[in-house]
Amino acid sequence: MVKTEELIFSLANNLGFDLVGFSEIEILNKEIHSLEKWLSNSFHADMTYMSHNIEKRKDIREILPEAKSVISLGVNYFVDNKYSNESDKAKISRYAWGEDYHLVLWKMMDELIIRIKNEIPEFIAKSYVDTGPVMDKVWAVKSGLGWM
Repeated sequence: MVKTEELIFSLANNLGFDLVGFSEIEILNKEIHSLEKWLSNSFHADMTYMSHNIEKRKDIREILPEAKSVISLGVNYFVDNKYSNESDKAKISRYAWGEDYHLVLWKMMDELIIRIKNEIPEFIAKSYVDTGPVMDKVWAVKSGLGWM
């Protein structure tokens, strides 16, 4: 029998995800302390949403009580269009040239969830693309996909 992580890794790769990582659920006390210090220094400027839902950021089971692990996913979103070198032309970040990455990733994640449920009917998931009270960078680091 194929291990769950191997199955999910294979399904995600087949859908075009370049990075797949897994983290066991834990309460993020240290990370929340850092976030609260960052907030108290007003480094979040006008991003007031960063101070909301601290308990959900601290314990992902406040969002999905059944959660046992976090799956972190990554996709190379490089757009190979040429940009202008003319000084009077505005420069726009490459990630903004294509379709909204939130929509692209949600479609991919929705399809991944469907495919996982076809193999593991009891699978329960909630997906976010930097849009919810989830410390996505922290989870990516914990799964070995990034650094902070």
